[in-house]
Amino acid sequence: TRHAETVQNLNNQLTGRFSVTTDRGKEQIRKLIKRLEKEKIDVVFSSDLPRCVEIVKAINNAYGTPFILSQKLREKSQGKFEGKDVRNINWDSLPGDFETKKLPGGESLKEVRDRIKSFIGMLMADFLEKNVLIISHGGTSKVMIGFLMGKDLKESIFDLHFDNCSLSVFDIDSSGNCNPILVNETDFLED
Repeated sequence: TRHAETVQNLNNQLTGRFSVTTDRGKEQIRKLIKRLEKEKIDVVFSSDLPRCVEIVKAINNAYGTPFILSQKLREKSQGKFEGKDVRNINWDSLPGDFETKKLPGGESLKEVRDRIKSFIGMLMADFLEKNVLIISHGGTSKVMIGFLMGKDLKESIFDLHFDNCSLSVFDIDSSGNCNPILVNETDFLED
């Protein structure tokens, strides 16, 4: 799942380490917790950024589900541009191609994919037979799910979409084949 709605999401800001969950976001978390009653979750992995930790703590409080925080699930670092309006950035002026471009002090999509591949390798080795919930960020989720579905980075970024607090369920076999069960489910948020 992706973190709940933040003020920065609403303002088209490149989100950084700190962000503020909106009242709507808090309601999304409450509804997600209720929706997760239907799932058997063995462990939760979450980005260690506060907007994700807020959800993992709520899940742990509701169900006692163990959790592990990981820097590998963080959103792409935008370096010195975190908190800036995304519409004011001239992406074409940056050196490199789609996969390697990065803002000063930030990360490229290739670097995000590399850390996500490392995370997936750990999951495959240690948690393959478990039902794992992952709480992360929009861009990171696109890269992760795209990688699992065999998409290149450009396809992952432009073809996939994950709403705040949406739920996606995938079955991954020992060969790494990814079968989507649910993608970007949001019906439960509308109740």
